[in-house]
Amino acid sequence: MQTQRPTRAAPLASLALATLLQTPAPAQSGSPDIAWIVPADGAFQAGANWDGGSPPGPTQNARFALPLAHTVVFLNNAANAALRLDGDANTTLNLAGRSYALGAPTSISIAELPNASTSLHIRNGAVASQNIHVGAVEGSTGALLISAAALTASQDLFLPRAEHASATLGIAEGASLSARTIYLGFDDGSHGAALVHGPGSTLAASLDLIVGQFGDATLETLGGARSSCQNFAVGRAATSTGHARVAGVGSELFTIFKLSVGSGFGAGASLEIADGAAARSLFGVVAEFQSSAAHVAIRGAGSLWDVEDALYIGYRSSGSLSVEQGARLESRFAVLGRYSGGAGHVRVMHAGSRWHNEQRIDVGVPPGGASSLYVDRDASVHSATVHIGPLGTLAGEGAIEARVLNAGVHRPGPDASNGAAAAPGVGVVLGDYAILSGGALEIDLQGETPGVEHDLLAVAGAITLGGELRVFAPAGFDPPLGAAFRIAVANSIDGRFHRIALPELPWPRRLTVEQGPDFLELRCALRSPTELMDLLAPTEPARGPLAAKQSP
Repeated sequence: MQTQRPTRAAPLASLALATLLQTPAPAQSGSPDIAWIVPADGAFQAGANWDGGSPPGPTQNARFALPLAHTVVFLNNAANAALRLDGDANTTLNLAGRSYALGAPTSISIAELPNASTSLHIRNGAVASQNIHVGAVEGSTGALLISAAALTASQDLFLPRAEHASATLGIAEGASLSARTIYLGFDDGSHGAALVHGPGSTLAASLDLIVGQFGDATLETLGGARSSCQNFAVGRAATSTGHARVAGVGSELFTIFKLSVGSGFGAGASLEIADGAAARSLFGVVAEFQSSAAHVAIRGAGSLWDVEDALYIGYRSSGSLSVEQGARLESRFAVLGRYSGGAGHVRVMHAGSRWHNEQRIDVGVPPGGASSLYVDRDASVHSATVHIGPLGTLAGEGAIEARVLNAGVHRPGPDASNGAAAAPGVGVVLGDYAILSGGALEIDLQGETPGVEHDLLAVAGAITLGGELRVFAPAGFDPPLGAAFRIAVANSIDGRFHRIALPELPWPRRLTVEQGPDFLELRCALRSPTELMDLLAPTEPARGPLAAKQSP
């Protein structure tokens, strides 16, 4: 509710007359306006409080325009064509347990004048309506607050409705608002913000809940509240940005079908699930359309995004997702980088964080773009299969509880994110591991201690070799003769690398690869006698055309 404005010097009757003479938006469906004329608290059914001496009836509009904070109390149930607020009205409707029915196509219209700042607070009862416009005209500012009440719209909610308008929505004290489609930030240059707060407070759309249609918007669902819909979209079009946050134990964002973050061309969007809250959906899509940029963060013990079926990160553009601080992500199958231009990046970070996927995770598999999966120490990813495609990267020290097919790049150990230098570590695979043709295992070599001074791949099942081994060492790396570096251990190791790239050591030493039945080692050894003889043998100067002409 807005702060009460100071009383003006003009007499109250003159003030009321001046307000009523302002040019309002067109009346709803031709219904006449009956204006509230007393700038003080009063009863809805008291005729003296209304222009004309009687309250508005079922075919008339109730209009509030006086620029003072006041409360209107209902003594009985009421019905009007529409409820309209403009100017700087700051009106509270205390239904006192009664019901209020509004039948016009646009049943509630708040802030119908440019540059106006208008608010409506509905308390303690039930309101039935059709369309609701908050911030109804260009340049206006509107607010709708619902507490301990139920507001039902058979059609749509626009927050705001007009270009360059601003609107806020608050739902608290177990209140509820339901509509067919809910638009936050509907038009170009508009700003919409909604807060659903407290146990039992709900925001529900029977079809779509859109956070940032063409304008900018935020939605927060906090403190045990619930937001629900059939489809949830954050950042719907090129001119929009959308940010949604669900936080607190018992708070929930429930989507029957698709939850999409960055769902429109060129949109910017984010979703945060934090502090024990949950989001649930059948499908999840991050960066759905070209040129969008989208991020999802799941943070804190007990926080969960449960995707019942498919999860796409970087569907047609750049999308990222982080599972942090003991949070969980669940899905049936997942793709990181789905189509051309799609780049998906997932980071599972901090102790206890976990991604549980039932079937398969594809990372950077064409036609998708460059994508990555990073799993931090003491975090984990579970899946039947993790497929690292030709454009994919797997990194980190966390446990991969899966069969891993590597046709891309695998870098055990911490990655070089956020400007930090890459460091050796242990990559853990609790399943079988295969390096496919075109795939590479990259090992960072700095000293002899496995997992501390050089990377180690630890596989609980079998390793099948193929692809390439790439070993990197810092400049000046000079291990002693006979030094051994165990870079992989497994239940069994079969096959051979197709290619091996090793760093050069100071003469006359070199690195060799030794493959045992259950281990791979690099050793510092002398170069072979053949190599030494080839290097010591004199080389005859090349004879070119000029030399041939000078011959006798």
